[in-house]
Amino acid sequence: MQVSARKREYMLIFFTKAPRIGFGKTRLSAILPAERCLHLARLLISDTFKVARHFEVVVYYDGKPADLEFLFSAHHNGGETGHLPAHTSAYGRAFEVGHISECVLGDDSRYVSERVPEHAPARSHVSGSARVPGHVPACPSTQRPHLYPQRGATLGERMQHALFQQLSHHRKVILIGSDIVGLTPKLIDRAYKALDTHDIVITPTLDGGYGLIGMRKPCDVFSGMRFSQDDVARNTVKCARERGYSITMEGTLLDVDTFDDALRAETAARDVRCIGAGEYNSNFLIERPWSTVHQERDNAPNSVPLALSPAPWLGAIEAPFVLRVNRASQINLGHKQIGYEFNALRFLEPSGVTPRVYSCTEQGKYIPYGMLTMEYLPGRSLQYEQDLLLAAHLLARVHTLDATDAPLLRPRYPQRELLEECKRMWNVYERFMLPVSAGSGADCHDAAHCDVASCDTSGRNASGSDASYFVPASQSIGSRHSDRSTAERLVLIQTWMKIAAHRANDTPCARPCVINTELNSGNFIINDEAPQTLSCIIDWEKPVIADCEQDIAHFLVPTTTNWKTDTILSAAEIRAFLDEYARFRTVDTQLLRTYMQLNVLRGITWCAMAFVQYSHGEGARNVDTWKKIQEFLSIEYLTTLHDRFFGASCAF
Repeated sequence: MQVSARKREYMLIFFTKAPRIGFGKTRLSAILPAERCLHLARLLISDTFKVARHFEVVVYYDGKPADLEFLFSAHHNGGETGHLPAHTSAYGRAFEVGHISECVLGDDSRYVSERVPEHAPARSHVSGSARVPGHVPACPSTQRPHLYPQRGATLGERMQHALFQQLSHHRKVILIGSDIVGLTPKLIDRAYKALDTHDIVITPTLDGGYGLIGMRKPCDVFSGMRFSQDDVARNTVKCARERGYSITMEGTLLDVDTFDDALRAETAARDVRCIGAGEYNSNFLIERPWSTVHQERDNAPNSVPLALSPAPWLGAIEAPFVLRVNRASQINLGHKQIGYEFNALRFLEPSGVTPRVYSCTEQGKYIPYGMLTMEYLPGRSLQYEQDLLLAAHLLARVHTLDATDAPLLRPRYPQRELLEECKRMWNVYERFMLPVSAGSGADCHDAAHCDVASCDTSGRNASGSDASYFVPASQSIGSRHSDRSTAERLVLIQTWMKIAAHRANDTPCARPCVINTELNSGNFIINDEAPQTLSCIIDWEKPVIADCEQDIAHFLVPTTTNWKTDTILSAAEIRAFLDEYARFRTVDTQLLRTYMQLNVLRGITWCAMAFVQYSHGEGARNVDTWKKIQEFLSIEYLTTLHDRFFGASCAF
């Protein structure tokens, strides 16, 4: 009893990994680069530690203590924002066209660290009026906490060791994880208060685990427990009751282990669903915010909402909406890519056939990529056999906008630039296929810079393929110089190059308009209830100011229509499309012919370059993409294209 009387009242355990490259956030490593995983791990640890410092706290770490020094550095205590060093801009309704302005984050406590006065007293839980559970201190502790290495072979053993060790000196001990969102000092106060009447308190997490566990006496609820399962919290409650311990729950937390978890933390939404993924961008449908969703617990009849707020850059957006995450730029804009697309969609809004955009940032707090938000428009992809005339109508509404002030790139000579792109891709294939002795260059380094897995003939991603449809490229690609068709293919494409070079010229765009440059059936959302008013064109990541004929040609040629479908438009179908389009804007048929040749050439040279990369590729490649590459590069397919687009008759 004398030992117990000398016990201090409260202790908070900050239970964490000491993060470094390759250690921490391992489930995110397949999605995020290593340095971004490390940044996210440090950010989560940092934010949770700021809450923990309101209390008397000790740190139990796994790893090297030197890797936790960022928590105690002057920079961290002096106002670290939690972002990567650069690219923290955001966009709003009033931003200047073509200009990316810096966002003032204001006094949002999740972005601006709390500065502690130099001589501030240490904050700790003590009994009596000096510290009443439920009261949040004005500032966190400045004392550097004690650091203890975690002990034990399993997670359960390590947590039990930390809790039991501190319970030998304190009446109430709470252990919190370090990669959780939604933790507040008030929640910790409630947990301490719950220990007045219960042996154990836990705070469940969305994934079925828990982010906080507290005890007022040593309680073995760890032995035999399987962690990293979706029923850990439920099984812990069951185990505690079976062993005679009283247990309760307080609140809900979000454990950030996956990309979806990070999206939930960024948006404060429970329901996050991927509705489209490509090589450069992914679209997520954000539904029900946490403010309208409650978790029902088996021993907590009252609803317990997660205390979570959306990142400030999101603004006041009502769900549902689409969150678009940009990971790279096809047009070499780097971190400015997302702002470029945001500008384009803002400019296109008067057309009435593109999604409205709401907000944009070059980098989120939990998602280290550029993002924008836009309205969710339900519907289906375009079907060529029934929606062709509707597509002509939608496209004409975009092309008839006055592009004078559009904040977009303007190729000086659009035809010539397309041809040069084709030459670059074709050169990769030529150097690979020609005999090494001819100086073709066996290394083919150029191909290594273009990832073609899951991409279509324009470099877009062919989304929707399941991982089970991937096979190693080495199992399907044969000899490099295997048959006579290689020579025929080389001669045929070289002929196309000469024809296209003769037709393409250095004439500037005569009737400039905004074009998408990569139109296919997946770019259209068709609303069957109101097709004329609610259908739209999406995915504007590469818009430029150029000839409308370039967009039309790309949409109509077989290398586009036949990539994801079995459709090859007939001459009659193409004429019907052009007749409908001409009701709104005239088409230069000679220029259209040139762009059709260029777009066919672009699709085939892309396939040729993709063939090279698949030949050199390591690991898994998309088997459907490989089949299309083989089909498009076959002599039969090329001959058909030649007769239709490059032959003497040159009939569409």
